[in-house]
Amino acid sequence: MRGRVIDCVVVGGGPAGLAASGALADRGVEHVVLERDRAAGTWRDQRWDSFRLNTAGWMNAMLGGQAPDAYAAGPEVVRRLERLADGRPVREGVRVTRLAPGGRRLGGYGGTAPHRGRAAVDLPRRRGRR
Repeated sequence: MRGRVIDCVVVGGGPAGLAASGALADRGVEHVVLERDRAAGTWRDQRWDSFRLNTAGWMNAMLGGQAPDAYAAGPEVVRRLERLADGRPVREGVRVTRLAPGGRRLGGYGGTAPHRGRAAVDLPRRRGRR
């Protein structure tokens, strides 16, 4: 594996991956988020319009600007996640097929070249959907 090595590779651009990205950015950790589809893809494509978060606004500070007792609807969640992803180093259309150690580095393999990081955050997905 050649190329630049960054601090962390985050696998998955859903809510958990974007939250991890925000936490890493807040701490000045150089990172990249690799998403096989589009950021918030399952919220966009696998939820029905009437779906609402089952957690109140006060529990979802990452989504920003909600009333404490609000339960955001699916389309609103998608808009907020897209806005959050716009400010993050998200690479869409990169399917990670494996994480492998490379000396003291981890490689996330997918797309056209390996993405190298000193650490990785691999966020679980439903089985068989990686």
